[in-house]
Amino acid sequence: MIVGQNVTQATNDKQQLVPAVEAIKEQAGQKPQEVLTDSGYCSEANLKYLEKKKIEGFVATDRESYRDREEPGPRGPLPQGATRVDHMRRKLQTKMGAAIYSRRKTIVEPVFGQIKQARGFRQFLLRGLEKVQGEWAMICLTHNILNYIGFVMDRDRREQERPFIKVRAISGRLSTSIAPSLVGRALTGCFYNSVLGC
Repeated sequence: MIVGQNVTQATNDKQQLVPAVEAIKEQAGQKPQEVLTDSGYCSEANLKYLEKKKIEGFVATDRESYRDREEPGPRGPLPQGATRVDHMRRKLQTKMGAAIYSRRKTIVEPVFGQIKQARGFRQFLLRGLEKVQGEWAMICLTHNILNYIGFVMDRDRREQERPFIKVRAISGRLSTSIAPSLVGRALTGCFYNSVLGC
């Protein structure tokens, strides 16, 4: 799911971390607990911002691959006067840091692949920053809706494959054996009927 989106004309990502976090906070209704970015977002100022906002950062410091490391990272304390970038580099060289950063390839990159390849989005059809922002918002919304529909369909399919279970529900006196997905549908139907006055 895309939790925050924005469009910029900036050619460098270094100035985009703060606006991205603010967009997530505004659009998702809460600040992120973790941020996982490539090296384009790495700067002392960005790492200081994450520290100030108490957001756990996993920001690549250079183009080195942090995933599937064969040898362990360096041990011992960092030299006195080490920068935030040095601390982040060391953090990503730990087993935990490398494992978390390696998730980026399965969290972030597939979204762009799905939008570009599966949905055929290769260029903006509108011109002007404001119109492009609206077009991108619609692309992201469509992506989230399709992902949600897929999630619900997968969940329903899994529930239908489960054996029947005993359910005690609704009035507290009713006890019967029915499939959980049917209970969900029945309760949803009752909710919609009561809302619509049917």
